[in-house]
Amino acid sequence: MKIELTVRQTSLADFRQGNQNRTIQDIVSQYKTVAELSREFDIPYKTIQRWIGGTAAPPQYVVDMIAYITFVVKSNNSIVI
Repeated sequence: MKIELTVRQTSLADFRQGNQNRTIQDIVSQYKTVAELSREFDIPYKTIQRWIGGTAAPPQYVVDMIAYITFVVKSNNSIVI
């Protein structure tokens, strides 16, 4: 029996096309704690708290890159170096 496996790489540009309304809250909900997200991306904890609280807004490209890594790269069990 022959099994073929095809893995489609989704680029950041492709991901952005279908995920333009992604928010920092969507991303935070994928982590156990804000501290975990902070450690994962080396973003100061207080900065993420300000983003969540609405007193500061992350640049959209930052949200897009974090979302891409969270929803695409990690879900494919890929390793980012």
